[in-house]
Amino acid sequence: MIISQSAIAAVGYYIPQVDTTVYSVEELAYLCMYKGYALDSDFACKKLVQWIDEQCQCEDLAYRLYAILKEKGDEAAFVETILRFVGYVSEGEISRIIQEISEGLGLSGFERKKMEADGVYRGKRYAQAMKAYEALLEILPDGEMTMRAACYYNLAASKAQLFLYEQALDDLEASYQLEHTEETLLTWLATARMLYPESQYVEMISGREDLYSLSLG
Repeated sequence: MIISQSAIAAVGYYIPQVDTTVYSVEELAYLCMYKGYALDSDFACKKLVQWIDEQCQCEDLAYRLYAILKEKGDEAAFVETILRFVGYVSEGEISRIIQEISEGLGLSGFERKKMEADGVYRGKRYAQAMKAYEALLEILPDGEMTMRAACYYNLAASKAQLFLYEQALDDLEASYQLEHTEETLLTWLATARMLYPESQYVEMISGREDLYSLSLG
């Protein structure tokens, strides 16, 4: 059980980066833990600190956060202060979250969405990961070939986890057409081997020199 150190706010605070409204410092910390990669430099702002002070009645935390803003500290220091205040986040988790946030600083909107989708996949929420990658592929410019290839590859991995092997093969093929990597072909072969009987598998790869030569290795 987590004991709240803050009051429940009468008026919630909306965080547009993750389209979420929070009503306590604990909810804010939870959001930082699991969606920190989506936060940008606009997150650490005077408006949020004022809400923590007035709505959550956390004067001590607000004082520390005001000091960070005054010293022009970065977003990672802002989030770390919130996490340490609530007291239920381990040192290992804090280090992971801060690293994740630091890596996300300066990324484009597309890169942040990719990080978010990757986080959903790592959390083994494969159906949600599929939707996240599909949504990103719809808005990614055609010129973003490397990121598109990575999205198709991870989309295939998500589908394979849900035993949608045939769809996964299509996505792996799409990824390979964008970025000709051996890893993608090896994954294609492994997926096809799980899907098709040996005779059909051999027939399929024999018609493609790249697949056939790799399968012999």
